[in-house]
Amino acid sequence: KRHYKYAEKQLSRFNTKMFNHVQSCFETNVKIKPARIRFDDKGKTAVICVSGYNGLGIYSFLEIKKDFTEYKNIVFLEIGLVDSGNFKGASELNNLEKQVIEDLAEYRKLSESFGFYTETLYSIGTDVADEIKEMSKKIKEKHMDAIFFVGQFILPKTTAFQRMLHNQSQFAIQNRLAHKGFILVMIPVRAYRS
Repeated sequence: KRHYKYAEKQLSRFNTKMFNHVQSCFETNVKIKPARIRFDDKGKTAVICVSGYNGLGIYSFLEIKKDFTEYKNIVFLEIGLVDSGNFKGASELNNLEKQVIEDLAEYRKLSESFGFYTETLYSIGTDVADEIKEMSKKIKEKHMDAIFFVGQFILPKTTAFQRMLHNQSQFAIQNRLAHKGFILVMIPVRAYRS
């Protein structure tokens, strides 16, 4: 329990840092009207798998922008996860879908403020890896050479047992996408001991 609290604190701190950074980006970026941003058929396409509008997704986008400059087209992909906590009827599913759409709208706003052609895709399901595998079929129809990216939050000095306590969905996603012929790049996000 202590480890989970520590991880949650680190993630919350990181989210706050990234939200502040995004705000400063919006203040300094020259606003580009989305109507003028067109698909760049000479640039590559990055598909960023996100789990809500958070620091991990923001950091992943900014790292791709900085280190993978050949990527000119961005697709944000989010899976609304249905679990026992939110599966309480149609209204809860509608709320989940609405939240996913709002998250993706924030990512689109961020990406387009940097001048990237941006698409958003989402699905609602019970298994993130399986849903991404299914969505990859749609993506392949339009973006044959797309590369998938996902952020991996790394806590300092964790033991093997502590690593087992965390969701390892990135590796499940990597496995499913490999069967479809896609590459998944994990972007490490390090939390620092305080």
